[in-house]
Amino acid sequence: MKQIKEIINFFIPIIIGICFLIYIVYSSSSDRLKEHVQPLSYYFQITKKNKGKFLEFEGYDENHYPVKFCEGEFWDIYNSVEIGDTLLKKKGETNLILIKKDTTLIFPLLWDGKQME
Repeated sequence: MKQIKEIINFFIPIIIGICFLIYIVYSSSSDRLKEHVQPLSYYFQITKKNKGKFLEFEGYDENHYPVKFCEGEFWDIYNSVEIGDTLLKKKGETNLILIKKDTTLIFPLLWDGKQME
């Protein structure tokens, strides 16, 4: 019985430490994602879409300059995009805004399938 208590007392701090490290790595990764996404700024009409390892949208801005959006799949937007829609991403925000002919859709940034604050 004493050996079991010693084993438990030995492993509990290790398990708590591992859980803490996992939490630190997980939360810092999501923070890095937000830091990457917030400065991005896009406003262009979509002429091409592609989904592989990344979300890829191509098009032209209001000055007819080519634009390419290529980011990880952190927004659940791909199936809603149609050629001719306009993609808007405001600097300092994490949402993607899809402007269609008759409606506007807002797609929040996702981390591990959950909306990030």
